[in-house]
Amino acid sequence: MRSMIQRPTFKSAALIALVALNALLVAVLVLRHAPENRAQAAGNINASEILAVPGKLPGFSNGVVFLIDTRTNNLTAVSYDSPTQRLQAMSPLDLSKQLNAAPPARGK
Repeated sequence: MRSMIQRPTFKSAALIALVALNALLVAVLVLRHAPENRAQAAGNINASEILAVPGKLPGFSNGVVFLIDTRTNNLTAVSYDSPTQRLQAMSPLDLSKQLNAAPPARGK
């Protein structure tokens, strides 16, 4: 008596493999033409708008990086603290207020 379960033939196995290969190729094609998902910083800040200047300050064992945002004229400083393995950042300082302040009047 013949078994009721039929084994797939070579032709049907090849057809299944070709369908799977075509599905994979279509997925690759779609992913190649899909738009790139870029990470963006809050506020749409461009890297060209930030000026980074390395320096040293008394009391800091590691160097300091001064960051100036040329769009908003803010200055901040960032330093790496080795013992705690954390970044320390200064609160932003508005340079436009400092640079546009009138010089003190000289007495006679």
